[in-house]
Amino acid sequence: MSDQGYPEVNIDEAQVRISVQRDIALPKFDQSSYRRDVSESVAVNTSVAQVNARMEGINVSIHLIV
Repeated sequence: MSDQGYPEVNIDEAQVRISVQRDIALPKFDQSSYRRDVSESVAVNTSVAQVNARMEGINVSIHLIV
């Protein structure tokens, strides 16, 4: 996140952690990590990433929304 330099340059970072809360097999994600840059002017409720995983024959898709 950046304020485009006004009044001074500020950049922020966030980490999202996904936890499985049930006693089932852990999901296998398509990637070991994901990184997305999001403009400060992005509208609320905008999907900024889609994370895909598989577990025991089930495909899971998670959307990260600002």
